[in-house]
Amino acid sequence: MKYCLTLMFCLVTLLFQAQIKFSVRSIKAGIEDLENKGVATKSHLLEVGKVHCPNSTAKITSFNFCILSAEKNSYQVIRCNSPEFSDEIREKIQNMKPGSRIFIDNIQCQLMDGSLIGLESIWYDVVF
Repeated sequence: MKYCLTLMFCLVTLLFQAQIKFSVRSIKAGIEDLENKGVATKSHLLEVGKVHCPNSTAKITSFNFCILSAEKNSYQVIRCNSPEFSDEIREKIQNMKPGSRIFIDNIQCQLMDGSLIGLESIWYDVVF
């Protein structure tokens, strides 16, 4: 009887962990009203002003905002320690030239249990 209870407890634990792992994999970061890869306007990026996890209770804690400039062929990285775009990021968005691409990577997210996970990178070509 003791063996059966132990086995049953192990199975329930494994099923619960599998469910958590599945739900964590389904968490995606993004910019509101945009697909995770594609085209974004400067005005929309400035209006929304943050990275979020749609359909999830997870919270973004930090991310890298990377800009690949079309004009100068340069790459800049700005670290942000909140879901909101910093003033520096907003300034860079305002000054972007057509054809620039942004990458949002190294996205850290806090789950309801307090644990931190990394999320997939996202990118957008910036248009006016």
